[in-house]
Amino acid sequence: MLTNALSHERLTPLNSIINLSTLILNEAGVIGESVCEKVKVIHGSAEVLYKSTKSQLNHLAINSNKYEFKATKYPPPDHSFKDYLNQILHYCTTSLKLKDLTLNFEINLGDSDENIYTDYKIYEDILFHIVQNAIKFAKSRTQVLIKVDYKSEEHHQIYTGYLKTKVIDEGLSFNMESHTFDTFALSKSGLE
Repeated sequence: MLTNALSHERLTPLNSIINLSTLILNEAGVIGESVCEKVKVIHGSAEVLYKSTKSQLNHLAINSNKYEFKATKYPPPDHSFKDYLNQILHYCTTSLKLKDLTLNFEINLGDSDENIYTDYKIYEDILFHIVQNAIKFAKSRTQVLIKVDYKSEEHHQIYTGYLKTKVIDEGLSFNMESHTFDTFALSKSGLE
C-alpha cells in the first residue's frame, strides 16, 4: 500500500517535468543548443523514472492479483514490430548517449508480423528493464543487441507461438553455475 501511494506521488511531479521539458524543447531555436541538450537529459531521465514507476505499479497489481492481462494484436497495420520496439526503447535514449552505446535489432518474425497477440504492457515492462540493465553494465562505446524471433508450435492442430527475445551486451556476465541465482534460505545462523 505504501509503495503504491509513493508511486502515485512520484507520477504527478514527473508529469510536470516531462510536460514542461517538452515545452522547452519545442522552443529549441530560442534557448540554444547547449541548454537544449541539458533539457533533453532532464526530459529523458524523467521519462525513465516515469516508466519505472508505472512498471512498478503493474508489478504490484500482478502480485496482488489485480492486474487484468489483455492480449491484444500488435502492431497496427501502419507500423512494424521494429517500430514498436523503437517506441518502447525511446525511454533508453539518454542512457545510451551517456555511455556512447549503439542499440541494434535483429528481428525474425517470419509471416507472423501481422498476427502477434500478447499483453504488450507487460512485454514492454520486461523488455525495458532488461535493456536498462544491459545498458547499465555494458562497456562504453559498444552495442546492445536485441534479437527477437517468433517460434511457433502446434498443439492438437492449433498453432500458437511465442516471442523469443534476447538482449545481448558486452558487459559483465554471470557464471550460471555460481550460486548467484540460488534462492535465499533462512538458517539458524541467518541468511544463506
